Amino acid sequence: MTGVRELLAIAIGALLGALCLAAPAAVFRLSVLGGASPTRNPGGEYGSDPEPSDRALLAVRAVGVACLAVAAFVAWQAFA
Repeated sequence: MTGVRELLAIAIGALLGALCLAAPAAVFRLSVLGGASPTRNPGGEYGSDPEPSDRALLAVRAVGVACLAVAAFVAWQAFA
């Protein structure tokens, strides 16, 4: 019998993984790692943040794939 906890884990993992794959730049900017700091953005003007590096976007995509893999594993265990 699949419980609410398993269903929530599957849904949240799938949503987070899909979001990381669909919009990695937005996820990076919303994370603590992509936040503006005085040393990176001394002007402090709205919308003047530099673009995330390709390496950072690749890391966000890798986290998305990992989230999807964990959600798939939990779904497999819950419904097997």
